[in-house]
Amino acid sequence: MNMKERWAIWSDLGKIRITVAVTLSTLTGYLLHSESFTWHSILPVLGVFLIAASSAALNQYQERNHDAKMERTQNRPLPAGKISKQYAINYVLITGIVGSVILYISSNWTSLFLAWLTLFWYNGVYTPMKRVSIFAVIVGSVIGALPPMIGYTSAGGSWFASDILLVAFFFFIWQVPHFILLVLKLGEQYRMAGYPVITDYIEEQQAKRIIFTWMTGTVFSAFLLVIFQVIHHPLLIGLLSLFSLSLLVASRTLIQEQVQKFRFRAVFMNINLFLLGIMMLLMAQSLVSA
Repeated sequence: MNMKERWAIWSDLGKIRITVAVTLSTLTGYLLHSESFTWHSILPVLGVFLIAASSAALNQYQERNHDAKMERTQNRPLPAGKISKQYAINYVLITGIVGSVILYISSNWTSLFLAWLTLFWYNGVYTPMKRVSIFAVIVGSVIGALPPMIGYTSAGGSWFASDILLVAFFFFIWQVPHFILLVLKLGEQYRMAGYPVITDYIEEQQAKRIIFTWMTGTVFSAFLLVIFQVIHHPLLIGLLSLFSLSLLVASRTLIQEQVQKFRFRAVFMNINLFLLGIMMLLMAQSLVSA
């Protein structure tokens, strides 16, 4: 196995795209309290990156048999036979331990506790629950709310501060429609792998209305950041309004069209871009407030 192949496996095990998103949300929380970007912010963010990679690899170890039944996941390192189970366990331990040490040295016990709580919630609560209940998507959304809090506490803030609680609430609300969209799109694959699917209990059109309702709630939770002056620069408020309008316009197909005409890619891309946009606005607000 050459270095390029190793890197591909490490990236797949760590679910690099999701892990980078977690890292950005951690940096968002850090800047929200520190109001400046310093070299010190790199270490806690790196620690979270490694812990998130460890959690992602552990998830793949837990779901290796289910992943083998889904077209979307059957080429992951474990179900594809590219690595052994012991290799995956070693990856989990190394990234988890190194990440924890870096996070503790660069921040504090509170941040490390929140990081471990995120890992436990993802691997110990959400992962087994999604095999038995469609409501796992709501429980699992807690996972998205914790990384900004890790960054905030790493910078010296309290995880009970109103601004970070509002940000965490936004991340929580955003995660629900994001999860349900994936299930709606890949329902047949999830069903073949043995997971309960929301459309087994309600009609697809009802599921789309639920997604649209949660997307509307996501926009509302974003405007709470304005109402409570977490974001208060006029230009940034204008951009937030533009992002919100764009998301709602893209999402209208959820309630206007039949499922077979549903533009999944456009809606899914817009909700992800909306999250990225809000993170950028929060970072920008932090920097202009310094």
